[in-house]
Amino acid sequence: MDHLWGIAWLGSGVFTVLMLWGALRTGSPLASIAARWSRWAFLSLSIFWVLDQVILPGYPPGVLLVVSALVWFLVESMVTHFAVISLSRSEWPLFPRFKVAESSEIWPNGTRFIRLRDAIRRHGFKRVQTLVSDLAEEIHVRLAIFQNEDKTVQLNVYFIPSLRGTLRVSLALQSETVHGRRVVTDNVGLPFGGFYPDAWWVERRPLMRSFEQLLSRHLARLDAWGDELAPQETDPLSRLNDDQSRIERLNRELGFLHQTADDEIPDRITAPGRYRIWKEIWTLGYLGRSRRY
Repeated sequence: MDHLWGIAWLGSGVFTVLMLWGALRTGSPLASIAARWSRWAFLSLSIFWVLDQVILPGYPPGVLLVVSALVWFLVESMVTHFAVISLSRSEWPLFPRFKVAESSEIWPNGTRFIRLRDAIRRHGFKRVQTLVSDLAEEIHVRLAIFQNEDKTVQLNVYFIPSLRGTLRVSLALQSETVHGRRVVTDNVGLPFGGFYPDAWWVERRPLMRSFEQLLSRHLARLDAWGDELAPQETDPLSRLNDDQSRIERLNRELGFLHQTADDEIPDRITAPGRYRIWKEIWTLGYLGRSRRY
């Protein structure tokens, strides 16, 4: 039995390293999810060994294994909770504003980025603006905005740096109907937890990394509505920043954010808002599923 546990422990550790390497190299959310599950198995088996050999020898292995898994669940939950609190108390903008980038050459040179750009061009999208948002002194989110020929579909390509030094790419397609409904289809894999306006119909597909698949899904949603689309003629930068201001006000009104800044309340995000973010971090990290917005 000890031999089998050793093989499982070593195998889960090696698999975790391989999946983390694959996630960093390819940006695959599936590899990242697999790495999280295998890391849970590896650390649970490590805790199990300590309990079985040192702290609680003689207890049934099945009971100790369940306890070990729960211990890691509690540890990771606490780490995630403190990370959300740190975000709430940091100076990072929760709804960042954008400005025109000094250089339009923001596209990375990696193979997967070049393939993405070629796919966007093949489907008739043309770049109309290049924007940037300064989150911190050395951390910037870059955004390339494209529109199709009749301007009824806008594509936002976000280049988001991670703390590991890699670059995350997220796509967001949006259209507006003549009756004021906003239809958004994206693959953003970052937790939000807040609220969108009632007229916005947001569908988040973090596992759908292909631009073609995401575009097909967006067009299928538009066909299902059967409503006439309105060309997006306004300046994308002004519209984006107006949207950010509008969503921020809405989230203050609905209790995701505190109404006003108060020195006695260091958190910008309310307790229910922090819980919503915490829960979405878990569903994204282990299931690849976002909240339904």
